[in-house]
Amino acid sequence: NGCEMDGLFGYNPQSYDEMLRSGQRIYAVATDDNHNGYPFGHPMCDSFGGYVMVKMPSLNYANTMEALKAGRFYFSTGPEICEAKIVDNVLTVKTSKVQKIYVVMDGRNCYKKVAEDDAGITEAAFELSGKDKWIHIIIEDEKRQHAGTNAYFMD
Repeated sequence: NGCEMDGLFGYNPQSYDEMLRSGQRIYAVATDDNHNGYPFGHPMCDSFGGYVMVKMPSLNYANTMEALKAGRFYFSTGPEICEAKIVDNVLTVKTSKVQKIYVVMDGRNCYKKVAEDDAGITEAAFELSGKDKWIHIIIEDEKRQHAGTNAYFMD
């Protein structure tokens, strides 16, 4: 988040996608490298802007480390991914109110649902082609804040 505030070079999803396309199985994170140069509430405050949401049975060090090593988390700068599941080759995504839900894949295209008005969207369903090597979800809210999952490999 500090890098994003300092020069708009903190959020770069294309780099993650290109690393995945080159065969690397890596995770995507958001962090909060804050320096507190501005007070809380100021538009240039770099605190509390990037974090990961971790899926684990209970909050303790061992569970946290195991979940992070296994990639059971998503990154966010604001919006929430409430649910993502594949049933019968259909990916269903449920989120907080957002403007865009994208499903990025190993090819150059993506599945997408975009809000048609200020009411936003909170859910989308995508029928998967069955040909994708991997997919990951990116969402964007009205403030252009993002959240995204790690890649799910279809093998």
